[in-house]
Amino acid sequence: MDGIERFAGREIAFEFNPHPAPTEYPNSAACYVREDKAAILLRAGAQISAQDILHELLHIQRYWMEHAPQLEPLLNHDSNWDVTGRIENVLEHLVIVPREANFGFAPRPQWDEVARREWGAYPWPDNTEQFSRSLGSHLGWLTCEIVTDPQIRTLAKECLVKDGAFESAENLRQAVKRYLANKPKALLFVLRAVGLPRAEFQLAYIDIKRGKKRCAKLPLL
Repeated sequence: MDGIERFAGREIAFEFNPHPAPTEYPNSAACYVREDKAAILLRAGAQISAQDILHELLHIQRYWMEHAPQLEPLLNHDSNWDVTGRIENVLEHLVIVPREANFGFAPRPQWDEVARREWGAYPWPDNTEQFSRSLGSHLGWLTCEIVTDPQIRTLAKECLVKDGAFESAENLRQAVKRYLANKPKALLFVLRAVGLPRAEFQLAYIDIKRGKKRCAKLPLL
């Protein structure tokens, strides 16, 4: 944390999370990262986990120190921000979750628990909208990269094969794995796989030392 703050020339704040708690892991920490401030959000009365704090610091490090871009929608609508947030989280977790081991932490059980529950609910009878199913399938298969139980990946593959989505999801997984160090390109592969037009999104880069945000178009593949 000290290294991030020295680099940025500003402190990282701790705040109580004012947003409604999620259904799963309602006491987990969260964060927001801007060009002028970053804060780790905690739930009132919740036990503070060192690994939770580290996880959020790794998110901040990515955006502030490594200048990883964030995917943003050009149309400012809640549903668009929900989609970009889900894509962002999955791609960033592929990078930062393995890094937690560098600080002596074992993989958190929540990744396996959530994946097992989601794939165990197949064929998702309440989710009949094509785009929603496609997004969930592709992002879910990417998330299987950080689960530790091989039976979950086997179950996920069986579900995707039944749904006719495995080839597309696997092609995306391989492309993202190949270009994980090139986030703009990895994002392009995700958008293309789920049928989202690149022209409706932009990349936001944070220059924390100058307190500025720079927006750019997504490059062509």
